[in-house]
Amino acid sequence: MRFIFTIMILAALAFLGVRLYQEPAAPTSLQEAARQAAEQARQAVGAAVDAANDASQRMAGLVIGGMDVGAEVKATMAAATAALNGITDTASLPTAEAGLRVLQQRVDGLTAQVEQLPAEGKRLLAGAVATALPPIKALADKAGTVAGAEKLKPTIDAIVAELERWTKEEG
Repeated sequence: MRFIFTIMILAALAFLGVRLYQEPAAPTSLQEAARQAAEQARQAVGAAVDAANDASQRMAGLVIGGMDVGAEVKATMAAATAALNGITDTASLPTAEAGLRVLQQRVDGLTAQVEQLPAEGKRLLAGAVATALPPIKALADKAGTVAGAEKLKPTIDAIVAELERWTKEEG
């Protein structure tokens, strides 16, 4: 009986010893998997940044009639964001109304140049505008909640509609 008891104790110790030595391997493999995932994420971010820079550089070369259409569109998108972001309360509406009218004229003026872009230029522009448009739409929706902003809605809707049309420009 004593022999069986000794064998059971040795077996239990052997089992625990094996388990003890297996535990460090699991975190190491988890750490390695985490390291690999982090490296893949870094590579994906780098590729996305490279693609964005490449598109930005190509868009910067979209010149029609001496006008850098890519730069103008980028500035127009920034102006739309700023104008809509400036609508915070009833007191901000007169300033916003004037700014939105100027912005609408700017968008209308750019449309002729956008239509003259070559097919590749239209595709690049459509992609860039499509990326920038969702935040602008969200700001337009937020601006619409301000008391008295309903009088700005036709102007905002016209600007957003034209920007949306630019996202659908076919080459």
